[in-house]
Amino acid sequence: MSLNNKFALFALLLGLLLVFQWTASMIRERHVLMEEAEERAGVLTKTLAELAREPLIYGGLGQLNKQLSSFMEERDVEYIFICDSNSMVVAASDPSLPGWTLSSPRDGFEVLRWADNRLLVRFPINIPGKSNAYVEMSMTKTRLNQKINSNLVSLGHFLALELLLSIVFMALMYRQLFIPVKSLVKNLYQAHPDRPALKLVMPKYTAPEVMKIAEAIDDLQLRAIEYRNELLKEEKLATIGRMAAEIAHEIRNPLTAISGAAELIGNLVPKSNIYLKILNEEVQNLNEYLSGVLEFSRNGNTAAEYSNLAQICKNAVSLVAATAKKNNIRIETFLQNCFVYIIKNDIQRVVLNLLLNAIEASSDGASIKLSLSANSETACIRVSDEGTGIDADKLDRIFEPFFTTKPDGTGLGLSLSRKAAEKHGGSLSLQNGQHKGMVAELCIPVREI
Repeated sequence: MSLNNKFALFALLLGLLLVFQWTASMIRERHVLMEEAEERAGVLTKTLAELAREPLIYGGLGQLNKQLSSFMEERDVEYIFICDSNSMVVAASDPSLPGWTLSSPRDGFEVLRWADNRLLVRFPINIPGKSNAYVEMSMTKTRLNQKINSNLVSLGHFLALELLLSIVFMALMYRQLFIPVKSLVKNLYQAHPDRPALKLVMPKYTAPEVMKIAEAIDDLQLRAIEYRNELLKEEKLATIGRMAAEIAHEIRNPLTAISGAAELIGNLVPKSNIYLKILNEEVQNLNEYLSGVLEFSRNGNTAAEYSNLAQICKNAVSLVAATAKKNNIRIETFLQNCFVYIIKNDIQRVVLNLLLNAIEASSDGASIKLSLSANSETACIRVSDEGTGIDADKLDRIFEPFFTTKPDGTGLGLSLSRKAAEKHGGSLSLQNGQHKGMVAELCIPVREI
């Protein structure tokens, strides 16, 4: 059953329930009013029977007529008469009835029943030493019917108000809930993993709860696309790594032969031969390039250990000190001790690579700042230089394998560095400084000893 059909069925059942409630309330109200009328008539009749006993014994008919007149003032009382044991009318609300003999009642001297749109009440009068008399009273149903009809109208108004409120509520729920849900389902059916994420446009009258669901779905779509892109990126990197490893392996074998041949030639020609020098340098450069390619293709299985990041930074500074001095570059350090669970050599290579990049980007006499800060959750190593920075269009691709802004770069340094950071559950980011230069930040989770 569709959602619309369920909603219509629910609305119908709710309407029937309200009508049933109104009917049951009316029946109960009618029953209560009739019971109240019967109880009142019984009390009046019993009271009159008690009051009539003494006048009947002592013959005080004048007093009895006064009592009948006072009871006739009660609302709904149609007639009253009092008969002796021979059914002769002794006193009556109708002055023409006294002295008449009526037929003895077949249903007894004690009766309380509805008949011919009136309530008939009969009650015996006990007279010591004499046969019992009885009093009979008739009460019309006119005022009772008026009261029942008045209650019927009031209950009808309440029923109409309940139906109106129910219709308004159901209309609002259909507009704010069912229509947006149908729109949401339609949009979800149109979603496809190969298409870009489209923000769900919901009607302006959508309920806040449904709007939150739509926002959550929007966020889920973005996350799914990001996750898919990450998977594609991982697959791409894995494919590049396998290809790079195969190419490096195929190149390294003949490169070894070329290196050996160059060494033999070196024994036959002078050491100062410029061609031999070029040959050796290019073989060495190619060998270093292949080492970087092979390192990119490896996952690395070196064991992690607790290490002081401050000491790792100091070691990296000492390794680049000669290069920095040669280029007249100052390296300023701001370090605090921080022990983390890491693969020491991987993180040291990352810091070393960031420092070398900063040195290459800096001009003569510039300074580089290396800082280490940590809190209870994360430790961050920041390297900032005073170079020219990187264009925004190239900054988005800076971590792609084999992409480089250097004429003689391999394009693997930053890619390997980010790979090492992510392997530790951390991150590596690069951004242009506020005024000039670049800021590289390596953040990894802290696990204190």
